[in-house]
Amino acid sequence: MKKINKRLTSLLLSILMVLGLFSVFSVSVAADRIWIEEGEYSDGLTYLTYTGTQTTYDEFGLPVYSDLTSLAEITGYNNNTEKSLEIPDYIGNHKVIEISGDFYSTMLETITIPNSVTTIISTAFDNCANVSIICGEGSYAETFANQNGITCWYFGETAPRITSGDYILSVNNKDLTAEIKGYIEEETEITIPAKLDKYTIISIGEDAFSGSDLTSVIIPDSVTSIGDSAFYFSYYLTSVTIPNSVTSIGNSAFRWCSLISVTIPDSVTSIGDYAFRDCNLTSVTIP
Repeated sequence: MKKINKRLTSLLLSILMVLGLFSVFSVSVAADRIWIEEGEYSDGLTYLTYTGTQTTYDEFGLPVYSDLTSLAEITGYNNNTEKSLEIPDYIGNHKVIEISGDFYSTMLETITIPNSVTTIISTAFDNCANVSIICGEGSYAETFANQNGITCWYFGETAPRITSGDYILSVNNKDLTAEIKGYIEEETEITIPAKLDKYTIISIGEDAFSGSDLTSVIIPDSVTSIGDSAFYFSYYLTSVTIPNSVTSIGNSAFRWCSLISVTIPDSVTSIGDYAFRDCNLTSVTIP
């Protein structure tokens, strides 16, 4: 009886070892994905579909897939005739989550990237000299564009966005003007430049500096408007210089700042609701 038990134990161990070796082999081949199909979605745009991402293993060392949703990646683009390209968020029932290959195009001007994409190879658009990215606000594609110096538009916008120095701009390439959309540095005392790159700053956009740690701001005389909530809840802001070029100050533009005094230039023709509400103002000068 003891001999039989020993033989059974030995046999079971052998089976488990074989299963273990097999699972290691299958993982190295599968490379964490089960490939299904490769194809061409549109003229020059190629894709690969797969299912699931391997994250855990069962007691036999076999892979367990955490996501059984059908997924897809864009593997490349080669087309020298089209000026615009829209990458789909789904190919059939496969959700597009990645751009893994390089794009080759001398004509491409805009690429629309859906919010479903969460990975883009760093060299993807190196061979597209003048391309801009159209994407969702806060999307991975926006982050990629900013990190790689690519002009970025939001869905539905009529002007693209770029990062220039410490600022995010919405730019007009016809008259070379720009609106400040955001501030990405930590300086607390700033003089906003009248010009960034080739663009003249004519507006401070909605929420551009909202919630910042700024203490002092000098606005250039190229600016004609200060948008709604532009400096809203910049609680430490105690000093602002508004130039004689500004004609409008938006709703809640400086609300919940710590301004002690402010001079409104005579160029201003409109001040929005609550523009200076909940500040510490003791002095307001209106020419």
